[in-house]
Amino acid sequence: MEALRTRVWKSTGIKTVLVLSILVLLVLGACQTTNQPPPYVTWTPSPSVTPSPTLRICPPNQKIASANDLKLHTTFIVILFDQASVNSSTMAYMNGQTTGDAFAFIKKVLPELLGPGDQYSIFRLGYRSYEAARVDRYSSKIIDAPQIGATPAPYATLPSITPPVIYVDEAVLQKIKDENTYKTAVAEQQATATQQDFEYNCNITAFDNIFAATATMWSVTQTAVATEISSKLDGISTPSSSALEPPFADTVYEGLSEATIDIETQCSRYEKCVLLIIDDLYDWRNTTPDHKVPDLYINLKNVEIVSIMPNCTDIYQPSCKNIQNLWTDELKGFGAKSVEYVNGSGNGNSLEEYLIKTVGGR
Repeated sequence: MEALRTRVWKSTGIKTVLVLSILVLLVLGACQTTNQPPPYVTWTPSPSVTPSPTLRICPPNQKIASANDLKLHTTFIVILFDQASVNSSTMAYMNGQTTGDAFAFIKKVLPELLGPGDQYSIFRLGYRSYEAARVDRYSSKIIDAPQIGATPAPYATLPSITPPVIYVDEAVLQKIKDENTYKTAVAEQQATATQQDFEYNCNITAFDNIFAATATMWSVTQTAVATEISSKLDGISTPSSSALEPPFADTVYEGLSEATIDIETQCSRYEKCVLLIIDDLYDWRNTTPDHKVPDLYINLKNVEIVSIMPNCTDIYQPSCKNIQNLWTDELKGFGAKSVEYVNGSGNGNSLEEYLIKTVGGR
């Protein structure tokens, strides 16, 4: 009889320990909050739903870490283009269509590259004065972004639990002990995973209730800026000869000097400063043996340069590569942060897609 009582007590004790372990885990899990630094914003769910053993509701005053003002990653783009440099319809859009009109391509792509807080400045190559080369300039008046917290992230996946190895000659009680230990660990992990999923879903619900409207309005603002840029560019006809002076050939250096004026006065206000050049880059002055570079002030310090050479079927073909080698040294000598070359196809996909990935995009 005493032996029977001992077996019953042991069996009941194991079950009691298992139940208590699960209850303690659930209580601790229910008290857990997202480990994020203050400040916090809180959201309380609707009290119309009554919790029950089968229906859980998010706790009141659900805490979500609040970000400071959403940072504007501002960009200033300067464009130098030669309308006559594109020999055929070689500049490719993402929809598969192509164009030989450099300014039409700029009109289409520029609104996709810029957003709130950005600026652009456009010059024509072929002119030796700032006033004659200037085509257009735009600066977004938006200087702040709204406050939007970081989207809650799910918990990391819990590690798997390895079942115990049961040896053939192992004692029966040891087998039972190992199996129960394994079952307890699995139950605890399942309870933890259930609690984490519940908390994550509460965090997402709270995030949507607090920030969804703001995020929607910010998206509307971004679209409005793109529309504003498109409307401004659509009001400009394809540039023809300037009334201030006749156009000249081979004026890349002059274009760089004109761009320098805006780069020096504006680039420091932006996180990213980009110079787009649409031209075949031929200039007899840097191909002569004595290298007759004009005496012009050019400063491209910290500028990221993307040179679009529309007429290069292959951007690496020798006739194009030789010109690139000449200009890379020149542009780096003027302080350029980086220099990339691309043809009208975007080196394989489309030029439009290449610029969105390289320069940026909303």
